[in-house]
Amino acid sequence: MAYEKIKFHQDVISRITLNDPKRRNALSHQLCKEVLDALKVVENDPRCRVVILDAEGPVFSAGHDIAEEIPIGSPEPTQENWREFLLWLRHGWYLKLWEYPKPIICKVDGVAIAGGIELSCFADACICSEESFFTYFPIAQMTVAMSPSQIVIWRIGMWKMKEILMGKGFTGKEAEACGLVNKCVPRAELENYVMEHARYAAKALPDTLRLGKFVCRFIYDRLGVHDAIVFGTEMDIMAHCHSADKAFTDIMRTEGVKGMVRLAQQKMAE
Repeated sequence: MAYEKIKFHQDVISRITLNDPKRRNALSHQLCKEVLDALKVVENDPRCRVVILDAEGPVFSAGHDIAEEIPIGSPEPTQENWREFLLWLRHGWYLKLWEYPKPIICKVDGVAIAGGIELSCFADACICSEESFFTYFPIAQMTVAMSPSQIVIWRIGMWKMKEILMGKGFTGKEAEACGLVNKCVPRAELENYVMEHARYAAKALPDTLRLGKFVCRFIYDRLGVHDAIVFGTEMDIMAHCHSADKAFTDIMRTEGVKGMVRLAQQKMAE
């Protein structure tokens, strides 16, 4: 596959870099498919022991590309439209990340919004800079649909999940304190810290890491992670068809993302 939305370096320590900074690394179908293709390549490469996932630009990811689902001038989306999209997210994105056999280390240096936070949570470790910020804002002001994977609550617990939904978000240090990331370090130290972590992972026996991931996944699936992914996507289908979501979809259809930002700024000023 020719990659347009990511950079891909294949080695013992492979690296996948989200590379659509003009669109804030929004998780479009194309970007997601390119990430999954690169992951499949290194999964089948016996040399590769660990994958680093990072991003170009000041935004790690602005989340799922809703502008792709509700383009300007499009008809009002139906429940079936949302079902098609959310089922693809469940089976074609979340569960593939959740079941991936090789270790993934996520490096966040910037803003992670909504689906961007969830992407970092599906990694096996997440290390961020002190300048990073994790938020569901302004999404929480705009739409009833919030977290189609429900993975974040498993990382940070019920109280902190409610806090991030009700507030501005978490700084890198706050994210470390609540377990959203493994470690927060100064930006100047971030790359070296991530590489050191990756080198240790690369020295471990591949089967040890694969089986370790399987054991963790097996236990947490029985605690409810797999069910939460299924529930989250089903809830999102209904939420996007909620009457409270109509203003959001109408603005996306007429003004696009710029209109959503304008409305969010308006709500902040109220």
